[in-house]
Amino acid sequence: MHPDSVHDKQIQTLLQTLNDLTSNPEKIQREGNQFYQAISNGDFQEAGIALRILAPHIATISDPMPASYLALLCGALLEQGHDPELLLEPLFARFAVVLADLKEFFDRCVAITPQILTEDGVNQELWQKTQEKLAPSFPMLAGASQGMDMLWRPVMTVCSMRSSARAMAQKFRPTLEALQDADEGCMWLSRLLATLDNEPIVVLEPSTGLGFSAKMSGVADNFQLHTLLMDIFPNPTQTARATPESLEVAWGTGPQSGEESVVGHWNMYDWRALSGSKTLGDSSSSNSDLWIWGEGIPSDIPTLHGFRVVLLGEAAYQRSWNSMRTFGHLKPEFSDLHQLSPLEVEEWMEKLIQTPHV
Repeated sequence: MHPDSVHDKQIQTLLQTLNDLTSNPEKIQREGNQFYQAISNGDFQEAGIALRILAPHIATISDPMPASYLALLCGALLEQGHDPELLLEPLFARFAVVLADLKEFFDRCVAITPQILTEDGVNQELWQKTQEKLAPSFPMLAGASQGMDMLWRPVMTVCSMRSSARAMAQKFRPTLEALQDADEGCMWLSRLLATLDNEPIVVLEPSTGLGFSAKMSGVADNFQLHTLLMDIFPNPTQTARATPESLEVAWGTGPQSGEESVVGHWNMYDWRALSGSKTLGDSSSSNSDLWIWGEGIPSDIPTLHGFRVVLLGEAAYQRSWNSMRTFGHLKPEFSDLHQLSPLEVEEWMEKLIQTPHV
């Protein structure tokens, strides 16, 4: 039993509207907006009670469109600081259905219009036209695209807030990746679920003999990784490599984006760049195929002995990027951080040069 809420009447009215098969989208959105304004401007505890009452209905409302709208509404409440666990099970149950319907509808569209799939991905114009052509014959499947438009944001919020949610959502990745060129939400979720958690990483700077090992979680891209390394990599000179504002953005303790640009401190290389003399050579573009590009993601970084290996060298040129986090609620973490001794750095470099490049 849930404790009584001062918003009980509004909650019941909203649920009646969502369960009424005759409710049109305009009525649903109007009552949803009124409810959200009342809840979000009220007491935090009352909003939490409302979320507990409403969340289970995401999975049980028969019509997927009102159910997806309720998920969007609950996701907005969640962003005020409520426990994402309240939403996890019913949200994923509804998402599984809508994602499967979207994949089936996409496959049916491709079956009658194979030209939708191109070497570059998906022909959006043909995809849209074929959807319109098939929609009258498969109205429930056709509605999955609209349902996904409402569902992917709360799913992204939950998965950004909890690594356990990202682990649970891995079952969706193959389908999301198959649809990422066809649907914006699938693209963003596919990218989010590629984020590594508790991933062993070792970072070495051959020119100084410095390095550390750790377990990395929640780093969305290599620009963010570079920024974070400017903060946590051993710094004997104590000269700031990045501004406090840009570090707050990168660590998730500040806003999602800042006004300034971040200037890179190093060139980042994968482990194959280390030469037999245990140097990285010059920083010219001739070995750029071994660079770790900022536009990439940490899961692109090659592994060795179970670790993502990052080598730091002199910057080839001044490289800058916008101060931002790709996912606002995703906070990075480096646990079990261990500064390597000179001997440990030497041992790691020996491993690198002794390993054949495949």
